[in-house]
Amino acid sequence: MENSNPAPVGSFTDGEDGQPGEVPKYAGDMPDEDVDHNPDAAPPEPSAPSLDGLSPIPGYQNIGFSGDFLPPPPCADVVQPPEERKDITNVSVIAEDEARQALRLYVGENCCYGKKPVEELTFTELQSSNAFHYTLDTFTEARSTEWDFVPYMGGPLDGPENGPAPGPWDVPAQCKELFKDEKRDSEVPHTATTKPCHNCFAVGFVRCWHCHGRGQNRCTSCSGSGKRMDDEECSFCNGTGKRDCLTCHSKGNVICKICQGHRILKYYIKLTIKWHKHDDNHIVERTSLPDKLIKKVEGQTAFEETYPRVIFFIIALK
Repeated sequence: MENSNPAPVGSFTDGEDGQPGEVPKYAGDMPDEDVDHNPDAAPPEPSAPSLDGLSPIPGYQNIGFSGDFLPPPPCADVVQPPEERKDITNVSVIAEDEARQALRLYVGENCCYGKKPVEELTFTELQSSNAFHYTLDTFTEARSTEWDFVPYMGGPLDGPENGPAPGPWDVPAQCKELFKDEKRDSEVPHTATTKPCHNCFAVGFVRCWHCHGRGQNRCTSCSGSGKRMDDEECSFCNGTGKRDCLTCHSKGNVICKICQGHRILKYYIKLTIKWHKHDDNHIVERTSLPDKLIKKVEGQTAFEETYPRVIFFIIALK
């Protein structure tokens, strides 16, 4: 991508309320002939920024533009004895009628099974077996930092002169709801500064990527000839073979999409916090039933325990 912009015709002054003024007409190097209009053309990717000129922030000297997740600071383990668990009571025991009905349902799901043995079956003994479904829900928080930038539109900056920047894990933050995935970006206090825009070299605009600065494209209707197949004047370009570029409005320049015409960028260290819920299940039972079927069975809560480090639920199933 060509970022050089010679002295433009006219000037690019700020408008009201610090907004960019009128884009000047491009006056630099350009193709000798109009280029074809390409409706599928896309603007090139902006050039990569540089950290040159940015003063190092204590505690953040080695970060770049790709966020690395940072381990939390060490802390003392929280030792908390488990609460006294009450005996499990009112556990259902299957009765003969329930067992026979279950067999009827099973036979009904198999077309080749007869129903007579179910009705004539004599139960000599019924043994109940309980299963425990352990559910462990953990809720984690991860933090990462990286340099980021936005157009600087004026106003105060919270830079290092306001004090030392807090560490990534010293910035207070609270999720909106426990056990719900969430992502949040914020500016680390006292890390903001400004730099000229690297994409437009602080002029606020770049050469139009659609017409390459000419302000016009070759007419697609007549292929630039100005005439139709019947030798009549092309009505789309009025016989000129050219059409105004709609991307730059015939200026040959377009507003820089990085600084949005403000020429200056505000750089700061961005803190990204991610909260994520992790689920884990474990089945304890003595039958040959598949665990995936046990998980679907409704039961009663045997006990529920919550700790700062671990939260899990245990359900007794019949």
